[in-house]
Amino acid sequence: MFTSEKNFGVTATMLVRFRCCVPLRNTRSQLELKPTAHLLSSTAQGKPQQPVPDTQGGRPRCSSGHPPPALLLCSDTALWRQQPESDPLLLCGAAGHQTAPAMSQRDMQHQAAVDGGASATDGYSPAGQAPPPATRLLDLPPALLDDIDCRVMQLGARSLLPLTCSVFSQARLLHAPALRIQLGRQCCDQLLTPRFVAALQARTSRLALILEQPETKDSGCYRKHFAPTLQLPQTEYTQDYTDLLAYALAKLGKCAAVEVCKLVSSGVYRPDKRKHLHCPPGLTKHLLGSFPSLTALTLQGLCVSSDALASLLSHPPLALQLQRLDITKTSVPDSEEPGAVGPLFQGLQLKQLSIDVAHPKPYSRLLPSFEPLAQHLTQLHIASWESTHGTKDLSFFRECLQPLAQLQVLTISHLYRIKGLTEVLRALPQLHTLQLPDFPVNGQQQLDTLLAATQITSLQLRTINPFDTFYADAPCSWQRLELTGRVDWKAITYLPLHSLSQPLVLGHLEILKEQTNEPKVAAAVHLLAQACNVPVKIKELKLTLRSFEQRQEVITPAVLQQQRVDLAQLVALLQPLQRCCVGKVVVDDLHGVTAADVQTLAPLCRDCTHFGLTSGSMEPSLEFWRLLVQLMPAVQKVEFI
Repeated sequence: MFTSEKNFGVTATMLVRFRCCVPLRNTRSQLELKPTAHLLSSTAQGKPQQPVPDTQGGRPRCSSGHPPPALLLCSDTALWRQQPESDPLLLCGAAGHQTAPAMSQRDMQHQAAVDGGASATDGYSPAGQAPPPATRLLDLPPALLDDIDCRVMQLGARSLLPLTCSVFSQARLLHAPALRIQLGRQCCDQLLTPRFVAALQARTSRLALILEQPETKDSGCYRKHFAPTLQLPQTEYTQDYTDLLAYALAKLGKCAAVEVCKLVSSGVYRPDKRKHLHCPPGLTKHLLGSFPSLTALTLQGLCVSSDALASLLSHPPLALQLQRLDITKTSVPDSEEPGAVGPLFQGLQLKQLSIDVAHPKPYSRLLPSFEPLAQHLTQLHIASWESTHGTKDLSFFRECLQPLAQLQVLTISHLYRIKGLTEVLRALPQLHTLQLPDFPVNGQQQLDTLLAATQITSLQLRTINPFDTFYADAPCSWQRLELTGRVDWKAITYLPLHSLSQPLVLGHLEILKEQTNEPKVAAAVHLLAQACNVPVKIKELKLTLRSFEQRQEVITPAVLQQQRVDLAQLVALLQPLQRCCVGKVVVDDLHGVTAADVQTLAPLCRDCTHFGLTSGSMEPSLEFWRLLVQLMPAVQKVEFI
């Protein structure tokens, strides 16, 4: 636990202790210090609340005294919310007019002189005089406003610009890569106004749309995520998912820009408690009526029978145009009437498929037949439960994979053995990418097996544990290598990296202060920073300042002083890694953190986007935050655990 004096909840999974809490805001970085209950719409109490002007806060407040929920025009992780009975495209502009003090004509003329001619009286001119040229921002041509919006999005402030005025809110609707709409009749009635729908229907750039049913009380994490005062009426969301979906589709109309659609039920449910998606004959027609350009479909958190899913997918227009299907985290039980509908994927021309392995039941199939996809499928992701086949090897999947002669990319999670790899590769002659994100290479025999599979040019593993044999010069066909887990420094120097032509991706590197003088660490750092002939991406780099035994010691001034010496030595040793792309830097068990420590760590963190301090202590100051913004300009998230 990272300690100081006062406690603040920062996320649902993290408790942070601060003496002070200072938001970090600039155009390139932003400190994410979010309260645990930052949700929902003003219908939290079951009825709309009228806005009350607040001349001090600069934005309207509900009758309860709290600010109304803002319209969030963000990326795919944000929900659209708006104030009741307001047009979403005019919400922020209206708020500004409600709180602006009145100005006399003389004041406006004086203000116009100060502002260079632009004032609230623009558009008025005495008789006989031509109106002055437009100089206000909102009078710029629409194409230029769209360009401003795109450039601001590139700078990372995509969620802030739409809150300024309706023009940029409209532009955001036309350019956001993904939107999430919360299903529910009240939410849809408030959000899907004629202007909102018209903007979506007029959009031409590709859009991913997420239609999400919020979690309900039977969710395992419901009480952890929602404060009692923010819970929406359960009758709004306990309705059948199919009915809520049909209502939203009817409100949306035809949105030709939607190419990716995700049908999601939020929350953590047991497989037998998941929300059911029924597929009546007209559902596919309604889906394609709203999204005629649909090429990718995701079902997540739902339960749909194999017959119902086959009925949904077999509709001729959808079957011919659908290229990607993701049904992971979705239960697809066998129908009670076998043979009522043909095979699950009959008539489809999918190129990419992600699917869960079913929970084992007597006389049930773990996977459907892939035979109908033999001529088209090139990418397959089997996202299985560890309890289902955690003790199985690749030979377990050989029979179901054998028809897929065109398969090029194979991903299997929770696989810990690669016995049968040779037989699987023989059945899949086009396979060149093998992704086993949970498989650790624990011995020379397993590594020899992987090196012998010369048709594999892209490989993803959890880790490769160190052993005595030196493989750096061994013949190898790998052009791309990714290790998702913790990587040993010694293993890095033993790996055959000479054949790589794409960036080397390492999941987690950790260095202990006791390793400062170890030759293997220095050799690995030199290899990654100097000798490797491709770029290196390190997802997380962790510096640990105290061993397990030392954690029982009392923190004294002498300990704090020694920690600064150890920190400087670790940074000096790892400084060549600034040539690599390091995404996250975590410092563990550093006590008495000050602004001076930010200066020490800056060489490692210039390009990282995530900075964390764990199991230590600090007293934040304005100088700490100023240096962090100045010396770590790419940081978007600061975390204290």
